[in-house]
Amino acid sequence: MAKNLQLQPGTKIDKLTLLRIKEERYYDNLRHTPVWECICDCGKTCEITEFALRRSNHIHSCGCIPKKNLQMRHDSEHMSMCGKARAEKRNKDGVNVDMLFRDKLISSNTSGVQGVSWAKSCSKWHVYVGYKNKRANLGYFDNLEFAKQVRQQGIEAVKNGNFEEFYQALRGKPY
Repeated sequence: MAKNLQLQPGTKIDKLTLLRIKEERYYDNLRHTPVWECICDCGKTCEITEFALRRSNHIHSCGCIPKKNLQMRHDSEHMSMCGKARAEKRNKDGVNVDMLFRDKLISSNTSGVQGVSWAKSCSKWHVYVGYKNKRANLGYFDNLEFAKQVRQQGIEAVKNGNFEEFYQALRGKPY
């Protein structure tokens, strides 16, 4: 909500309808803010300061709906159709496909392959792949070339949709 919006009786803010200014509260004898009496769509009345009403994404109801159930402003309702299509193309079964196949490496990468890094603690190459919003550890290997091959096989398994079977065969335990 815009900070310069004129609040007046009858104004609707999400589930709340403003009824009247009930009182003014003073803070430090310097600042004051009106307190609005509001009625929620659920029928319950509540008192909310004008400051809280003017803050964007702060007050949505009398408390009858939890904040976690509210849609964010950047939700699909506000996303363009092209943005939706790009998001669906990038994320398949919780896997960000763009991250799997990007060419750019982070500056600290010593292996030259994304998803393969040197583990100082055991002096081996650590191989991992992102799967369903988690980092799946594919193992630790002595040989860099073998580690790169395992990483490539993991990417192919994600791409083909049989990563969980690949992980089971490689690690000997279910993902």
